[in-house]
Amino acid sequence: MTPFPLCQTTCFFIPLVAPCTPMLLNVEVDSQAKEIVWNQLLLTSVQGNLVNGRGKELVVDTQGILLLDVLKYADVPIHTEVTVITEDAYRAVVTSQEGFAEGQVYWVVQDDGGVQLVVFGDSNSKRNVSDVKQLVVS
Repeated sequence: MTPFPLCQTTCFFIPLVAPCTPMLLNVEVDSQAKEIVWNQLLLTSVQGNLVNGRGKELVVDTQGILLLDVLKYADVPIHTEVTVITEDAYRAVVTSQEGFAEGQVYWVVQDDGGVQLVVFGDSNSKRNVSDVKQLVVS
């Protein structure tokens, strides 16, 4: 499948009415804030299975980008962990070992246009959080 910019999915037909407002994600590194403009990232196909808190398997088949690629895009140096903060202040932590593992931690596009953290390989989906707004890298 061909990668495409996120703006094409979040603002489909909207530019006829209003300009596409870019989705921004705040990245904090050493107390300095950076912003990532999501419509500048190239997405690829993300497929896999997750397990929810009840042990039920959920199929993921969407568009997204590896966490490692997001951090590279933001010029983030080597880190020990990334704390993901959602719109409602929920926090989830991803270690550098997980973040550097190929195909394990992704940012994916939600049906409503938001951004979701997806961690493949977890026995419980507590870290698969929606409406991500900020990353704190330490």
